[in-house]
Amino acid sequence: MYILYLIIFGAWLLFTMAWQFEKVREQNKILRIINTFNILPIWTFFAPNPGMYDTHLLYRDKLDGGEFSDWDEIDVVQSRKFYHFIWNPHKRTNKLTIDAISEVKAIKNAGILKEIDDTILVNQIKFSKGYMLLLNMIFSHKKKKDTSVSRQFIVLDSTNIGGQRNLIPLFYSPFHKF
Repeated sequence: MYILYLIIFGAWLLFTMAWQFEKVREQNKILRIINTFNILPIWTFFAPNPGMYDTHLLYRDKLDGGEFSDWDEIDVVQSRKFYHFIWNPHKRTNKLTIDAISEVKAIKNAGILKEIDDTILVNQIKFSKGYMLLLNMIFSHKKKKDTSVSRQFIVLDSTNIGGQRNLIPLFYSPFHKF
């Protein structure tokens, strides 16, 4: 039985190592069949563009009198627990949030490169799937006060270089009525 486990896990290790190469993933039909159930991970510890920013999603309410509430942060990625390698029910929600934010960032960056007018760019972002998902997520939180009339969110990147935290605003949504 020990030999069988050794063969299975040894093959899995070899397949995983081969799966790291893009050409192998594209051209090797056998590995694609083996990976039908997504059992072969792709490790990007040393990716060409490593993550240098932490992304934050915050929202605030506009109150009836024109004042604003404080910003509240929605956890983009929840802290890992020791059991998450076995059971992590929030993994897909976290991934969906990150993908939605990435889509908003990509549309904004592409619009800046193409020098698209700001109002047109904001409208392009507002009608994207990523924006709609973020808006749904923001509005799933209850009103901060009974006098709240609309809600706004912001996507921020932050860096921590030399112990100093720098916040970089990426996108402010317009206010949306409740």
